[in-house]
Amino acid sequence: MMLSYSCQLISLMTVRNIPHPVQTLRDLIDNPDLTVIYVPNTIITSVMAESQGELHEVHKLQNVGRTNFIGTGSLANAIEMLVGRGDHVIIGTTNPMKRLIARSFSLTGKCDFYISQQIIYSNIMSMVGQKGSSIVRAISKWLSLVTEAGLYSKWLDSALNNYTICRQSPSKITIKSSITMNNIWGIMAVPLLGILLATVSFCYEMASYSIDIKIN
Repeated sequence: MMLSYSCQLISLMTVRNIPHPVQTLRDLIDNPDLTVIYVPNTIITSVMAESQGELHEVHKLQNVGRTNFIGTGSLANAIEMLVGRGDHVIIGTTNPMKRLIARSFSLTGKCDFYISQQIIYSNIMSMVGQKGSSIVRAISKWLSLVTEAGLYSKWLDSALNNYTICRQSPSKITIKSSITMNNIWGIMAVPLLGILLATVSFCYEMASYSIDIKIN
């Protein structure tokens, strides 16, 4: 039993979990400590204002002071200074967010930021051609094949240096360090606490036994 417990304790001490607390709009809305960062006057702010449900709830966060409008040129500083503190999130289109994460990794060598699992809305991009043209039909067919095969996403990711490293980063990391009392104090505390409790119980039993003898 002691060996089993010790192994579990060492495992917990040497593996650090990296939290990803905000994965959906509901996570964002329900956390009063989070402030939303937008680029003003974009399609995102328009969609938020005209939508219903959770999107509109996020839009209304500006009424309670939980919205911060920042220009595109300042997002790189915002992700380091504000999002890095843990009390801000940025809502934006996917590719600019990937560029910010890739830039941060290039500067620090660490994957400190992540993109949430929920897709807020689809940003439709298309090519425009003459109606009824056979060229348009051929291009549409090949574009569909490229998109369905995942090549479009792969090409975009490959164009962003270092982003794929952070996209594939694990949610748990193993920490290697030399064994010191700071690392193993928990393991030592468990048996010592058990011995202490056993000693107290033994002394209590002996005292109770002595009192019973004197009374009798």
